[in-house]
Amino acid sequence: MLRRQNKTQNLGRRSVIEDIAFAESLGIGVTYGYLFDPRHQTAAEMARQIEAIARHPLMPMPTYISVIAPLAGTKTFWDDLEAGELAPDLRLRDLDGETIAYSSLADEAPAIVDFLERMFRRPWLVVDRRGILLKTIRRIVRSRTLNPIRWYFIAAANLHCFLWSRATTYVPRTYMAGSDTLDPQYWERPTDLSDEDRARYFDPIALTDSSGAPAEWLKPYLASRARRPAKEITADR
Repeated sequence: MLRRQNKTQNLGRRSVIEDIAFAESLGIGVTYGYLFDPRHQTAAEMARQIEAIARHPLMPMPTYISVIAPLAGTKTFWDDLEAGELAPDLRLRDLDGETIAYSSLADEAPAIVDFLERMFRRPWLVVDRRGILLKTIRRIVRSRTLNPIRWYFIAAANLHCFLWSRATTYVPRTYMAGSDTLDPQYWERPTDLSDEDRARYFDPIALTDSSGAPAEWLKPYLASRARRPAKEITADR
């Protein structure tokens, strides 16, 4: 994944886990996000990865988890859009890190959606809460400090995935671009709103059409980008 995302600066490290353990031995707290790529990883593979992190005694749990999504306006976004890799009916709102933004997946969509539903909303069905609690206590003991602030950061990092999931369980999700539930703000509109203002301020911004092709409003930007020198486009990444 690092090579695919051009993050090759991270490939020179001998062991990320050893680096984390060394930093924490000096009193440096390490928190991080974990990124899944359903284009190349099956649901079973993603589950095995997070379970391996949960079992490892030296590895803190990620403070947040997301699925890969292109940042609108970057080179990756334009490349994926031109290559037809983005999902049909993709909306700007779908680039939230929890919605599947791509059309080609490594597994059946229902299997990936089932894993994401459990990971984002019921993570205790993927990793054991008691095991994470024990892991947290061991990390606190291993820190060899009586500083309660450090204890807090260790516990907050390890338990964050269980805490954030409580706030989202009431909203139905499909986790699929174009069909996922819109936020309430899309429907909180003035009663005297004109059709023009509704479309401009409240309708979700489409990035692709029903076939996965670029939305009409993006086509002039694609044409302009095609006329730019290659080195300028590379610098956008």
